[in-house]
Amino acid sequence: MRFSQILIVFWGMVGTLSAFYVASTGEDLLPFLVLYSTLSLGPLLGIFLLGVLVPRANGAGAFFGSILAVAILAIGGEQGWLDFPGIWRAAFSAPLTLLLGSLISLVTKTPARGSVVGLTLWSPPGENPAEPADRQRPRG
Repeated sequence: MRFSQILIVFWGMVGTLSAFYVASTGEDLLPFLVLYSTLSLGPLLGIFLLGVLVPRANGAGAFFGSILAVAILAIGGEQGWLDFPGIWRAAFSAPLTLLLGSLISLVTKTPARGSVVGLTLWSPPGENPAEPADRQRPRG
């Protein structure tokens, strides 16, 4: 509980300082929001797709894949070799997160089979042998 309170105060301060920063630049708010929201929304979609489409996906792959995708996008944008306009940054970073997360998940620990049953497209509910028979879906 204490940690949650600290996080709330921290992110509240980050939000407030961000608002002061935007106000001090004298620029419009919309381009600022598009720039920074695409840095988070694209990887968020990539993490969702990773969890739904890749049965081998794990937390390390999702975390480090999204961090690397944001880093590549931010550094590439600053260097000028990944300079996508507006919302297209999210369209680039979502599949990049999916790809990097999949690759990282291949070299890290595989999740237990029972922990992903019913969570991906490739493991529908009712296939878990540890699940009680009355909770399993009928086949056929």
